[in-house]
Amino acid sequence: ALNDTTKTGVVNIQQTNYRTTAQNNIIEHYYTENGKEIPTSYSGGASFSPTIQLKYNNNAEYLLQQAATIMQVLITQKPHVQTSNGGKAWGLSSTPGNVVDIFGPSFNAINEMIKNAQTALAKTKQLNANENTQITQPDNFNPYTSKNKQFAQEMLNRAEAQAEILNLAQQVANNFHSIQGPIQGDLE
Repeated sequence: ALNDTTKTGVVNIQQTNYRTTAQNNIIEHYYTENGKEIPTSYSGGASFSPTIQLKYNNNAEYLLQQAATIMQVLITQKPHVQTSNGGKAWGLSSTPGNVVDIFGPSFNAINEMIKNAQTALAKTKQLNANENTQITQPDNFNPYTSKNKQFAQEMLNRAEAQAEILNLAQQVANNFHSIQGPIQGDLE
């Protein structure tokens, strides 16, 4: 089964802009927030530089959830697409439309791919959580004795679960290869 490969990232955003005013050659410190300039110094004071810190966990579960969220937004909000060159870049017609009308079959394949990957990940996490690899006396292991029968059954269940995970991984690959339409060329 797969191991957890969670990486925690931290992004610090810190920006202060400076400009010299025409009056008295004063240096103003400011930052821009939502298109508005916010002064970060005051008369006789020191400048203040805002810092934004973003923390995130970068692992398969988080990335799959983000992918599912992006797809959900595209499908529910149906952004409008209109090409400026007759649609030649993506092989689209010059008729404008929403992304679901244009990329619908590809979106369906991508959604299935995400769902299968999420299921495979959940099963892998379950296998890792219940892992029992201890055979007290490997030379004397006999799956027909009552002592070792339960362990043998667990091994069989794990093998079946791993086969199911491999099947789901194959479905993810099949979904990827089934993406048709305008974005297929970008994937190759």
